[in-house]
Amino acid sequence: MARWLLVALAAIIALVVALPATAQDSTTNVELRVWQRISNPLSIYVSARPEDGSWNTLGTIPLALDQRNSRGTFRYGDIDLEVPLQADLTTTVQLRVWQRITNPLSIYVSARHKDGSWNTLGTIPLALDQRNSRGTFRYGDITLAVPVPSGEPSQPLAETQNLRWLKHTHWDLYRQITTLPWVSDGVTETETTAVDNLLYLGASDIDNLRSALGLRWVRDAITETESDILLDLVYLTQESAHDAASLIAMPWFRDSITEVEHDGVSWLNWLRLQDDTSASTVIAMPWFEDGITETEAKTINWLAFLNGTLENGNESRNWSISLSQGRAATATVMAKPWFQDDITEAERDVVRWLASLTRYDEKATATIITMPFLAFVEPDDVLALRSLHRLAYSGDGRFDAVMTHPNVRDGITDDETTLVAATGAIRGASEVRHILVRGNARTELVFEKTRHTPNLKISIIRTGTQPRQTTLDDIMDSVEFVEGIMNRPLPVSHIIVVVGDYAVTEGYAGTNYGFAFSVLSDDEQHETPADTFRFRSKIIHETAHFFWRGHASWIDEGVANTFEYLYGVDAGVSPGQRETPYRGRCEAHDLEMLTEWDPALGQQGRYGCSYFLGQSLFHELLAELGRTAFSQRLQELYRLSLDTKDDPKAETPGIAEVRQAFPDQAAIVEKHWSGKLNAPENRPIDDGARGHHLVQWDQRPVYDGEFVTFRGTLLGDAVLFNETVAEAQENGRNFRLHAIDDNRYVGSILPPLPFYQSWKLDDVGDVVAIQYDLGGGTFSVRFRFPQALGDPSDYMVYVRGFQDESRTSFFGWTSDVLGGARIQVE
Repeated sequence: MARWLLVALAAIIALVVALPATAQDSTTNVELRVWQRISNPLSIYVSARPEDGSWNTLGTIPLALDQRNSRGTFRYGDIDLEVPLQADLTTTVQLRVWQRITNPLSIYVSARHKDGSWNTLGTIPLALDQRNSRGTFRYGDITLAVPVPSGEPSQPLAETQNLRWLKHTHWDLYRQITTLPWVSDGVTETETTAVDNLLYLGASDIDNLRSALGLRWVRDAITETESDILLDLVYLTQESAHDAASLIAMPWFRDSITEVEHDGVSWLNWLRLQDDTSASTVIAMPWFEDGITETEAKTINWLAFLNGTLENGNESRNWSISLSQGRAATATVMAKPWFQDDITEAERDVVRWLASLTRYDEKATATIITMPFLAFVEPDDVLALRSLHRLAYSGDGRFDAVMTHPNVRDGITDDETTLVAATGAIRGASEVRHILVRGNARTELVFEKTRHTPNLKISIIRTGTQPRQTTLDDIMDSVEFVEGIMNRPLPVSHIIVVVGDYAVTEGYAGTNYGFAFSVLSDDEQHETPADTFRFRSKIIHETAHFFWRGHASWIDEGVANTFEYLYGVDAGVSPGQRETPYRGRCEAHDLEMLTEWDPALGQQGRYGCSYFLGQSLFHELLAELGRTAFSQRLQELYRLSLDTKDDPKAETPGIAEVRQAFPDQAAIVEKHWSGKLNAPENRPIDDGARGHHLVQWDQRPVYDGEFVTFRGTLLGDAVLFNETVAEAQENGRNFRLHAIDDNRYVGSILPPLPFYQSWKLDDVGDVVAIQYDLGGGTFSVRFRFPQALGDPSDYMVYVRGFQDESRTSFFGWTSDVLGGARIQVE
């Protein structure tokens, strides 16, 4: 083969294998990857996945190059890869990897579908010019187009009454249909339906049938999507043959049909059932004529909701009046200048939230549509609408407090959208009215940029506190941290932070509402490094919720807590303070039981399980994979969840997506899903797992009926809080008792007690030190443990100190956790 041809083939990314029409309905891409170990070039692995799927679908498979060509210049190996496709279908791809014997770094590949020919592609060089993150493997990719089997048997086309009608009235069209390649060789169920739809189209308008038979995708082959859009074309023709003819003539419709285009036409038909004028207007829009994007298809969807939602409201309303109001609202939106050209995501979302808001107050929605802030659409307008929708949904008077406020009654302006968005985070109608009064709310507006978001807008709104520069720094660092793990920009370009006690869900430290998030005023006041860490942890948690919201609650809260933990690791804070989640009052045995409960946010006892059980799962996955691989799997989980959210038929992203994102960790996932880890008999015991693991327990705490005794050795450079016996006996902060279930300290083993702790026993003297020896890196303690504590095994002994002699205060007021162990009963 000529050298120039080899070079040309090396640049090929998509390779098409053509099969007879009887064997395929359409094609899809399969991505193939060849790995070579850098330390041993003879070690070859392969991977395969459907396009944009997960490389973990099949994993990484070793391939032995144990065969040689006839000239003895190449070794090679073959492998059949069963690659899953959509709708429970699989396709078999045969891959052959060649390696030049005199130069093991010279790799060639051949690939084909099992029904194809090796000669279709030939043997092409593959540059292994990429490396894995650890630098242990080089790899290279190719993409192979393979047929998607229909999975349906074929049979001769039946001579139906409609077909006989066409034969006698329009012989030429009958001849065109019956001689189509995919008809003449036998039809599947899908193809039979497509023929029926063509016949229905002819019965509605023969000219549109004639035009449809001239479409390339109708002549070549028929997929299920194409069959479905033919039915949509029938419906559209029945309502307006002219509009259907306009659709058929559009270049994108003549070329091929995608799922997105089918969705757009389907929603257009639904809109036409309610309002043929609006549907015709959409068809004439430039953005419709030049091809339907996913954003535009969803806009048509929400436009249909806006037009027809009113008729599904209160049954006591007059249907014709409601439908008329819906048509008027739709017409007003479609007359906006921004609706005339290409539809942006923000414009789509405006239509969406207007349609949703209409369900709760159509009169107010009609007023909002005419307000100045919607004359031209910006992302902030969407945030304001989301806020108004939440207030209207609550039905507690806060929406009316906004709509009747003197400063809003004349219409929301662009300058007021941020403040309106903030009102959705406020508890109580009186507080909403208060924040809308000019001068009551102070807004700090800044424009920043991160590596992933070059134009980030941040607004901090407060009514009772003074501005603090540190808060902006906290927010910026949190955004950088969260985006870094997700490796993508935040889903919002404007972060609105409301600081105030009435802006947080009662009983919580912060709340992310999607359009804004809120924190408590007191938490903003930094007095110690520990205060700063706690506040930033809360900011990071709420920032993470811009990504992690709308999934199963244990995913959203578990991942957000894991972000807090990772931040603590980077900040040098004791992993032990985040590593073992706080169980609180969670009684759900596992995630499956929690899913069955499906607790609401206000059910703190049950909803708290989302934090505990979710964090427990993701922490174990993190420990198993390591940070880099875990972050990549988390990014994959997010991508999968976006696909699920976009599917109107799919359930809330949950265990199915986690299983798909972490396929090699199935045992861990299933253990947390249904393993009853939190059942009373299996609840995790914090047995030294908390803290820095800097304590070697020479004798774990043992209770003999009267005394508790334990001995230990400090590892590494760890030191206790007080290094001398005298200091220890004076302050008594080296060792603490800790109640396992309620996560509260019950006091120091040695008096006097720290002033900021509350003793939980009947009397301080209930715990009496008997022996306290401290020598270098060892300690020995023996103390009386009275019956007042109840079951001693319900308590932990914690060793307090520092990771090294620098005595840096990492977490808490003065010291860190070096290790801990549960008290055992002899």
